[in-house]
Amino acid sequence: MCSLILNLLSRYNDALFSQKNVNIFNTTLAISALTSVLSIQETAIDGWVTNLFHEIDIGYSVLCQTIGYSIGYAMAYNGFLALESRELINFATFLLILSAAYFVFALTITFAVKEKKCDVDAEMVDKHNNIETLVDAYRAVYRIMQLPSMLS
Repeated sequence: MCSLILNLLSRYNDALFSQKNVNIFNTTLAISALTSVLSIQETAIDGWVTNLFHEIDIGYSVLCQTIGYSIGYAMAYNGFLALESRELINFATFLLILSAAYFVFALTITFAVKEKKCDVDAEMVDKHNNIETLVDAYRAVYRIMQLPSMLS
């Protein structure tokens, strides 16, 4: 989804970001959509990473995330400025390259990374689906907190 939005931003770059004829509503809508999708994806990745790392190595997830942010910042900000100052690339082309890179990276992660299997108790799933009151909700949260993966 992020790749699609970046691709659309690259195609409609002049209409959205032109200094002569700025359409504030459409620009705000496009950037808000990208920010929303990225934040949802960030939350999903944080949850997914807990399944990828073993309990002993879960502390490395923050390190990996920090390194990823640093590399992304260096490539996106410094890389774009260096290429744009030499007139090798413009903003629309840069967004298109980011879109393609994002798509390839997402496909690679989707098919290359294997998750470990999660043990799910059918009785517990049934109990979670029957939450009718606030007390039931707190009981469900308490049962979740007692799972072995949460205690370790």
